[in-house]
Amino acid sequence: MESPQKNVRPRKPRKVDIGTDPTDAGSTPIVGMKPMMFYGMIGGVVAVVTIGVAVYVLKVRKS
Repeated sequence: MESPQKNVRPRKPRKVDIGTDPTDAGSTPIVGMKPMMFYGMIGGVVAVVTIGVAVYVLKVRKS
């Protein structure tokens, strides 16, 4: 039996603007930064802001 997907053409890889593809280790979202470092910094900033808001809500607004 023949494969039913005989006539399906392989997809061409889509072109992605430099710096927007997190899977590409060569892309740099901010000049000279690797994606992992960039997303790590973003995650760190989000964590610090979240903790700051939690402390504010629990301590400052209680009084």
